[in-house]
Amino acid sequence: MADRTEPTAHECAPERFFKVVARSKSYVLDVHIPEQRHIEGTDAFVPYDSIREHRDLLPDEDTPITLYCRSDGMSREVTDVLLEMGYEEVYLLRGGIQAWEDEGLPLSEYRFCEPGVRTDG
Repeated sequence: MADRTEPTAHECAPERFFKVVARSKSYVLDVHIPEQRHIEGTDAFVPYDSIREHRDLLPDEDTPITLYCRSDGMSREVTDVLLEMGYEEVYLLRGGIQAWEDEGLPLSEYRFCEPGVRTDG
């Protein structure tokens, strides 16, 4: 019987992250600050240092989560927390939203005012 490997996060370059985000079952999470622009399709904003406190805003553990922040430092911290919480499919954007913008990928003008899930459709 093979040993079960520990879940790990998948670090994605912007183009690959873009494809992962396009998957309808992926939950897109911004862990930076609400004032920045967001990747189109972002489902929720939860500050990196309050993920556990906002567990109610996260999907079930079997849902893939794609997450990003400004540069990827905060995403790396949240990745460890999500893995500890039981999530097995976690993707983070290498280089963060800065790398996303450098690649010319689309951003939304929508801004979150406080931690929460998008309500504008």
